[in-house]
Amino acid sequence: MELKTEAARKRKSLAAVVRERIENKNSYGKTNTEIFMKKLEKLARENDRENRGISFSQKLIEMRNEQ
Repeated sequence: MELKTEAARKRKSLAAVVRERIENKNSYGKTNTEIFMKKLEKLARENDRENRGISFSQKLIEMRNEQ
């Protein structure tokens, strides 16, 4: 009911109001990407520290070729 009244106030269709709300919820800004990249860098550093001399890329390629 709330969506219908909002659509009537804005003089838009109900579908347009729903689309607006979905776009706002799913919009990933630059900050979210930066946060994700920082976490990924941290995990990569930890992985490197714990597994010296092991190339994960090479190991994944070997595993793929074994199948």
